[in-house]
Amino acid sequence: MTAQCSRYFVWLCIVVLTLPVPFLVVSNIFNNVARRRFQAGTLRLSSSAESSAESSAESSAESSAGDPRIAIFMTTVMSEKHLRFFDCWEFGIPRLRLLQMADLVLYTTRNLTLEELSHFRQMRSITVKLFVNSGFQSGAIQALKDGFGHKGVEEKWFDEYDWVIRLNPDVLILDDTWLLETMRNSSIDGIFQDCTVCLLHTDFFAVRPRAVNSTLVDKSKNGNAELHATKSFENIVRSRRFVWVKGGFPEHYAICRIQGGRSPVLHHHQLDQFCAKGANYFQHGFNLSMTMERQQPLENRDCKPAFIDNDRVGKCV
Repeated sequence: MTAQCSRYFVWLCIVVLTLPVPFLVVSNIFNNVARRRFQAGTLRLSSSAESSAESSAESSAESSAGDPRIAIFMTTVMSEKHLRFFDCWEFGIPRLRLLQMADLVLYTTRNLTLEELSHFRQMRSITVKLFVNSGFQSGAIQALKDGFGHKGVEEKWFDEYDWVIRLNPDVLILDDTWLLETMRNSSIDGIFQDCTVCLLHTDFFAVRPRAVNSTLVDKSKNGNAELHATKSFENIVRSRRFVWVKGGFPEHYAICRIQGGRSPVLHHHQLDQFCAKGANYFQHGFNLSMTMERQQPLENRDCKPAFIDNDRVGKCV
């Protein structure tokens, strides 16, 4: 009897000692997968709006059959100024249907905290793409190449989308009506803002991913972001299947920031002072734009038709 009890005790010890092994194996597998995902530079989070879409058919975040599938491609080095604009996005998302129905692809130099990500929680989903910043101009070029060049094509960054809107956190959408109407137009492949007579703006543009030629994006060797973008979208520009941002114009030709009292998009560095929690940046943005438009020389705003009508684009691309 004593020997039998001893055998039971030995087996019990073996069982107790080996129980943690499966958990350790599973834990190691999970950690390895998580580490590989981190090294790949991608983190995907689904918002509550997405996870409850089936049970919330009436939600304004859910797009109807006629709405395009949209990705907001936001690029940032996570500077203090960019971070201050996150409050504006938190205010604007529930008030702009375009943002509610869009996914956020955040192209950034570091992982974000949950508090930082929470500013965008009412968008359909958040995908974080990590990159190493190589400089002011080269970083903007890298974002375009990674997203729309062969890397983005092979990794299917934007395969599921009809439109991709590329912008920085300090480039704010004031009104989405015209943008959505334009995106529903099947004859339009690009929405651009001119930076100078010859160059396309990179702080804001919208394109159909299927219309972008990834070879053009990759092969351009220009060190200037605007010139690189103009080369990259040459096929869309030459096809005439694009429109200019309605009412938009550059601040001036030395600084390419999209502005304009009737523009649905605004890039203005003073707007962050209105981005405190709960602040309405829409009216302040329109007021700033109208003030700048009254100060803008009329001849500068007449350059956009010349970009195409006089075929100046042929000398630039």
